Amino acid sequence: MLAVTTRLVDLGTVVVTGEPGIGKTSVLDAAVATLTRAGRGTAPAGPPVGPVCRGAGFATLRWQSLLPLQHALGTALQAGDAVRTAAEARRRVGAGLLVVDDAHWADEETRQVLVLLVDHVRLLVAVRSTDLVGERLGAELAAAGAAVQHLQPLPEHAALRMVQALRPDLDVPTTRDVLRRGAGNPLLLRELSRTGGVSPSLRLTLAARLRGLGPTARSTFSLLAVVGRPVPLPDLGRARDELDELERTGLVTVREGSATVTHPLLGELCVEQLDGDDRLALHDRAAGLPLRAGERARHLLAAGRHDAGYRLALTAAAEATSPGERGGHLAVAAECAASADRRCELRFEAAEAFLSAGEESHAVRLLDGPVPTDPDRRLRLYLLQSQTAWAVGEHERSARALDQADQVLAAMERSGRDASGGRLKVQLARARHALLADGNSERAVAVAREAAALARRLGSSELPRAQYLLGSALGLAGGAGYRLHLTEAIRGARQNGDHDLELRAGNNLVATHELAGDHDEGRTLAAALAARAEQLRLGAYVTQFRATAANLDMLDGRCEAALASCDELLNGILENRTRDQLEVTRTIALVDLGRFEQARAQIARSLTTAVDDALGRAQFSYLDAEIDLMLGRPKDCLDRLDALAEQVGGTELGSFVRLTRVRALADLGQVEDSTDAWPRIPFFHAAPVEGEAARAMVNGEYLASAELFDQAAVQWQRHYVRSATYCGWQSGVALLRADDPMAAAHRLESVEAEVERLGMAWQLARVRQSLRQAGVRRSARGGRTGQGLTGREAEVLRLASAGLRNGDIAARLGLARRTVETQLAAASAKLGATSRHVAGTRLEQP
Repeated sequence: MLAVTTRLVDLGTVVVTGEPGIGKTSVLDAAVATLTRAGRGTAPAGPPVGPVCRGAGFATLRWQSLLPLQHALGTALQAGDAVRTAAEARRRVGAGLLVVDDAHWADEETRQVLVLLVDHVRLLVAVRSTDLVGERLGAELAAAGAAVQHLQPLPEHAALRMVQALRPDLDVPTTRDVLRRGAGNPLLLRELSRTGGVSPSLRLTLAARLRGLGPTARSTFSLLAVVGRPVPLPDLGRARDELDELERTGLVTVREGSATVTHPLLGELCVEQLDGDDRLALHDRAAGLPLRAGERARHLLAAGRHDAGYRLALTAAAEATSPGERGGHLAVAAECAASADRRCELRFEAAEAFLSAGEESHAVRLLDGPVPTDPDRRLRLYLLQSQTAWAVGEHERSARALDQADQVLAAMERSGRDASGGRLKVQLARARHALLADGNSERAVAVAREAAALARRLGSSELPRAQYLLGSALGLAGGAGYRLHLTEAIRGARQNGDHDLELRAGNNLVATHELAGDHDEGRTLAAALAARAEQLRLGAYVTQFRATAANLDMLDGRCEAALASCDELLNGILENRTRDQLEVTRTIALVDLGRFEQARAQIARSLTTAVDDALGRAQFSYLDAEIDLMLGRPKDCLDRLDALAEQVGGTELGSFVRLTRVRALADLGQVEDSTDAWPRIPFFHAAPVEGEAARAMVNGEYLASAELFDQAAVQWQRHYVRSATYCGWQSGVALLRADDPMAAAHRLESVEAEVERLGMAWQLARVRQSLRQAGVRRSARGGRTGQGLTGREAEVLRLASAGLRNGDIAARLGLARRTVETQLAAASAKLGATSRHVAGTRLEQP
């Protein structure tokens, strides 16, 4: 308990996991009590804890969007934007505590919000470790930084004390039987103790206890079990008279004017034991309670009253506030529908709603039914199956479903039917597949162009989606016209009210500005789109566009501005991929500013929280290799890159890996052996030129190398300033090797001015080393510091603090190793430090 409360006092997140009945709710209750006492000045030490906001998931209400959070926060929440909901929850909880019990029964969006809130509020969550959803949620919360407290069964001595306290009259053999059967589970021990250990399981124990109740009390308990959530006392009618008996037996808890089964497991077991007729009657009775339409529809379905359930489910679907909730109601309506055709249509509508909500697993189950014979419905089924498989990353299965759709289309066309509407949908799916699964942007362009032409001919509302795919593919393929198509996609999507497509197209338009080197236009557009997303109350897109603007600053060498933006955004609520993007930008900015230790610390943190896929962790491993190269360790760099090459081959990150590999090999006097073509997008147009420059350098063709490096520097300048300055420096190095120190000095001085203006400390040091080799002597800039250090002592100490070894520093500055050691010793002595690390820390102080 102390570990739980200490973590929460520190504004952390704790996940309490364990099997049913192990005592998760009791731990939550005890933690809340302890923390509220702490707020009154008793242990544990820490700041006062504000109000406690408490909600819970319910098995029968897991379809209701954001229900646990709405109960906890006492307000209605708009579904569909987990980032904005998390920000609202953070504002309302403030210095208080958010508690969510039985979170394994929460809806998908609530679970997303809980993950986003980790370390932003005091958060206490309980999940069943035996539930697949609970297991996954616990893992996601832990990956986001939550502490996990897994509850183990009580040790034998503690279980014995519990049983003796409950039933001091039990004889020794019976007590041993209870302990053996209870296996340390508090709920099981409690229930077995009540019957003296005669029952072989909790099910039989519960059955024995129910038989000891009067018929009305037994019926009331069974009703509460079927409803599966707290029921207001007035809604129970005459059954309220039986609650005293149920409370005395510990089966029911009455709290805040509502009655509920004491433990969900008891309710589940009760429902399991009901025979068919009793279950039907209880669900029919539950449907008569003043519940929401969606709940009543489910009870009517379970009661066999399909006509009434059908009507209520459709009413609930019409009133739903989110696609996921609507999908759940439509799925109920499909089960209640009288005709096979209507069931099929509702299955499809429900699957589409679930796909829109990102709940692909529900869509998969709905689409696993019988294949309709009607060709239109078969076509729709295969398209939905393709989309569902795509959403869960099963690209081959997605492609097979599209092949089946093509066969249906061919049959329809052979029969003389006009299947152009279906053909358009298949083409859109194939364009997406070519672009995002196969990485074949040229094929994607061809298919998307056909789709756009067909959509225009049909006057289809799908035209904006076709233009979105065509513009995105053209941007990646380096073709002309991508801006026009993406701009038209944005306009058309806005007219259609498809805000998600509107902002997706906007995001890709910003990305194409980045790829084309039009960074100022990209920043302006990102700001406008962020304002549009704010207007639409789509918080995830707001942060995404702001993160993109920070990345553009970094690419332009505006590292301090990029760093400030990243630090501000990283303090807020972020989706995982947006967080990864910001942390990549932040790491590169730190590296360019020469803060290698901070960059490595960021990488270490990011590797533990990155999205768990091929790209997530790989991008941070790549940045680790980049730092090795910048610290003058090309062999270490290559070792890291070799481990990444196969994992990221064919991706944009793979191109960056290849570029760094070219540079590391050049440092070792070697050339790249790959003959693969570089990507055709404008961003990488300089890469093959730089590769040829490196090859000429290794082959001793120094003047040709300098000219090629200059060409590469010009091409990089619009896209990636750090690469432009790198190539400018290499041009100066090549001129030095060509024995032209005057030309080398002239070239290097222009690079020196640029990197000094930008504050690129790591580039500045090596440019000045090359200048010294060209005969240009620079004293370390800045005179003496306020602590009495010379400029050279401060420069050496900063490089040491950045992680460079003495030999690296000597090579970087063109000094003898002994001189570096002397400078470091003098700097440490002046700062009163016992180590270079401590001295570097003190140097950073004003």
